[in-house]
Amino acid sequence: MRICILLALVSQARPALAQIGPNEYSWPREYYEPVPPLPPHLGESYHHDSTAAGNILRGWSSVVHASGSYWLSVSQAAILWEVAAALDERNHWQRVAFRAGNQQRLEAIRQRSKEAKRASNQAQHRNKLDAAYRLTPAELNRATGEIVWPKLLRATEYAGLRSQLDELFRQRADYGGGPVDAPVDAEIVDLVKALIRDLQRNLRRMSDDERAAYMTAQKFLRGMKYEGEFTARGAGSGDPRTALTQGN
Repeated sequence: MRICILLALVSQARPALAQIGPNEYSWPREYYEPVPPLPPHLGESYHHDSTAAGNILRGWSSVVHASGSYWLSVSQAAILWEVAAALDERNHWQRVAFRAGNQQRLEAIRQRSKEAKRASNQAQHRNKLDAAYRLTPAELNRATGEIVWPKLLRATEYAGLRSQLDELFRQRADYGGGPVDAPVDAEIVDLVKALIRDLQRNLRRMSDDERAAYMTAQKFLRGMKYEGEFTARGAGSGDPRTALTQGN
């Protein structure tokens, strides 16, 4: 009898338990509802039995009814315990999913903050380069590529590198400047670095007047070195040549 009662109760609870799975975190759509035990004798009164046998049978039926009610309660309690355990597991995975999602959200916020800070730092760096090194139209005619060299760099020993740079800047002017000049810009950077090294190498044997002009020449060369970066930056908003000639 006990086994029959348990099987019957489990079969009643199966629709609710079927909603609980390891990959389903939503609240269950069905619940197991405990079944209340029937009242003894279905409310029949004790006052109309007049024989000993009838009272004995009625007492025995009360014992059987009480035993069945007990096992019914035990079985339903076991089912409810399993349902509660399943809900607790679902809540656990909901908490895990929430923490993971919250960590992703916080990480996305941190990444956006880092990117914004990096962009701000890069913008400040570019502005500082512009203010410190960008050549003026009097130093570099970007429409023709003509370079007005500082007096210190007009020395004969720098003529070879100087002529190569003159030619490359004329090419840049013919092309209009911009990202298409990346190979030319890379060659310009290499030549400017070589000219900076030659200038530093000759520092010890410079006269006092030449030493006074040394920093001006160094700044001029760095402006030439960064010219490709300035051009590529200005090329994003219209004609590169127009962008270069504005704001100098």
